[in-house]
Amino acid sequence: MWESAKRLISSRVVRSVVIVAGGTAGAQAISLAFSPLLTRIYSPETFGILGTFLAIFAVMAPLAAFNMPMAIVLPSRDEEAVCLAQLSIAVGLINACLIAGLLWGWGDFLLALIGLKAIAPYIFALPIAMGLSALLAVAMQWVIRKKYFAFKAKIAVIQSFIINSAKVGIGVVMPLPSVLILATTLGSGLHAAMLFKRSPPSATHSKPSPDQPRITLNTYWRLAIQYKDFVLFRTPQATLNAASQGLPVIMLAATFGATTAGLYSLGRMVLEAPAKLLGHSVATVLYPRINEAALGGEDISLLVFKATMALLGIGSLLFGSLILLGPELFGWLFGGDWRQAGTFAQWLALWTLVSFVARPCVAAIPVLGLERFFLLHEIVSAVIRFTVLFIGVWLWDSATIAIALFSVANVVCYSVLILVVLQVAKRYTAPEQQAEHS
Repeated sequence: MWESAKRLISSRVVRSVVIVAGGTAGAQAISLAFSPLLTRIYSPETFGILGTFLAIFAVMAPLAAFNMPMAIVLPSRDEEAVCLAQLSIAVGLINACLIAGLLWGWGDFLLALIGLKAIAPYIFALPIAMGLSALLAVAMQWVIRKKYFAFKAKIAVIQSFIINSAKVGIGVVMPLPSVLILATTLGSGLHAAMLFKRSPPSATHSKPSPDQPRITLNTYWRLAIQYKDFVLFRTPQATLNAASQGLPVIMLAATFGATTAGLYSLGRMVLEAPAKLLGHSVATVLYPRINEAALGGEDISLLVFKATMALLGIGSLLFGSLILLGPELFGWLFGGDWRQAGTFAQWLALWTLVSFVARPCVAAIPVLGLERFFLLHEIVSAVIRFTVLFIGVWLWDSATIAIALFSVANVVCYSVLILVVLQVAKRYTAPEQQAEHS
């Protein structure tokens, strides 16, 4: 038993997870430390406007670069990864400009159509946020590819402190939604700039051998075709997921007002902090590790299963207190105006727990070639989520019942995803091994 524990602690994957988790923990700890100040500076209505803006942006973000940055980790050659990075940035900036043009002509009409006129003054921050999110996605995936996990952790902490300090410092003078929206939007650009400072994708240090093909326009086209699954399947999946996850904020804002949406947004923000602490860190490290294991003919099912079970145990401890004492904790920490957010958080904690546990399985999906299934799963899940949320809002006219039904639906959907991925991982054989046996 002791020897197994020592091997686990000395594992390269575990060390990398600890490094990334440390940075994520620091960044989230800073955000949580600032939260009681922010909730006393900004009103629930202001948080509701921010939450609505971010929900709309989350739907648009995967469309920025069509999820192409996720492929940067996969090529064996740095030169091809650089091409994917350049292609992702170009596509992201072009799409941001197209969205800006669309909003210029139709933005007010579209917001009025869905009953969200409250965010009309801030609508042109959306294309800016899209362009910066594409840059950040490229920067993140390049750093992951190069395994600069300690650097990534350090930058996460610095960026979180700068942005939260700006929100508090400026908010004392101007507690306006525009301050929160601009700080959040520009924070992505700052994060990307700091990550690129260490190792920009244009500066690959490997020397191409003479027998390797030159990089031409055909190279970009070939890579776009090779990794088309990220565009064809992961992009609509991510868009649907963001739409269904952000739907409660949008529907609560349109039906019950920005204040209720703000209470929900705070509950989600607090729950996402511990979820990102380890979930994102594990996924960041496991994605390239699972890819290496698959290429090396290792058993990836055991790797994914162990990570899933570990997160189940940790998540039960993290979210248990919120399930039991949500209103009391929120009222004490954020002020009496936010006690209702704790009631929402009791239900949201169930959903967050299962999505947290699913992180290793989601990280394995590109390696297992399950992009088609992931898209189908997301379509079915989106229909279920929308249906139960609609029932809660329009049939019972209750924000709490709507959030409860929505959370239970998410628990079911993520549980199905975990079971399917684990079953496929057990039967997985790398393409190279299949070729050898055929």
